[in-house]
Amino acid sequence: MTTAEAALVFGAAVLGGGLNAVAGGGGFLSLLLPLVFTNVPPLRANATIAVALWPGFLASTLTSSPPPRPRRWAVSWLLLSSAAGAVVGTMLMLHTPPPVFLHLVPFLILASTLLFAASGRLVARGRMTEPFREADSATPPLTASVLIVQLLIGVYGGYFGANLGLVLLASLSLAGMRNHHAINALVTQLALCNGGVTAGIYAFAGVVLWPQIVVMVAGTIVGGWAGGRFGHRLDSARLHRGIVAAGLAISLYLFITLYILLF
Repeated sequence: MTTAEAALVFGAAVLGGGLNAVAGGGGFLSLLLPLVFTNVPPLRANATIAVALWPGFLASTLTSSPPPRPRRWAVSWLLLSSAAGAVVGTMLMLHTPPPVFLHLVPFLILASTLLFAASGRLVARGRMTEPFREADSATPPLTASVLIVQLLIGVYGGYFGANLGLVLLASLSLAGMRNHHAINALVTQLALCNGGVTAGIYAFAGVVLWPQIVVMVAGTIVGGWAGGRFGHRLDSARLHRGIVAAGLAISLYLFITLYILLF
């Protein structure tokens, strides 16, 4: 990695950390693109980002307040589902031929962008806080469908993982959770578990780029601090629309490059 490439990756990581702090997502694209543009294969770029983002999940877990009266056995089953899905997702990623994954990237980025576009309503639904009565719990009803959904989300997190927190937020909200603090705490725990398993497997497989990870972690820390410190001065609605527009433009560019110009 040259000095210019390190500067590009660091700047993108600062931007990604700031976007995550201000807009609640959108940072994945800012981390993926500079790696791809510096000739890092998409598969290795995706694995590198998965490892680089995990310290952020850990920091969020350490600083977040615990959910009110969680059912520990239920949380354990949800974490197990997320971890099992992460194993399946990373194995699928590692066994996907690089040309195939390259042609999947536009679809994955488009899906992530559309999810982020809908994140405003998802977050609003997740923040419908209801009084936490004695009979309530900090977990959704532990049914087979809930566990299957968490398993599938875990697979997505292990395979690509962009905006994983929004996917988890949507699933828990649709499962019936309404307490804002309980949802946020459980989302953080599930993301930490999924990210830890994913990062560990990718690191053990030797497909990550450690110099880029060091630069990314430093950049996301700086960006996260700056976003938390000065983000209130920005128009979050315009920023949200800008991220969506950028994601759509990138998806269109990749579709044209991979599916039109190559034929």
